[in-house]
Amino acid sequence: MTEPEVDFITKMVLDEVMELLATVYTPEVAKAKMCNMIKESKDIAKEDFSAQPTEKLQVRMRERMTKEGRSVVPIIEIYLRIFCL
Repeated sequence: MTEPEVDFITKMVLDEVMELLATVYTPEVAKAKMCNMIKESKDIAKEDFSAQPTEKLQVRMRERMTKEGRSVVPIIEIYLRIFCL
């Protein structure tokens, strides 16, 4: 994915989380809680998907797509578990 695509998906997820928080908190409290959660979250290093001289670019791109998918799928699973009980 490109940076704008990642930004778009992230914004969509954040909007959905804000909607969830709005069920019990005011907008100010919800935003403060999200900011605190982000501040307290662990740092995750940026992945390096550049191809090494002995690797094919296709292999590295496939690894990147797999990693991106593994980042999004748990979000979908959480929604399904919450709302399909």
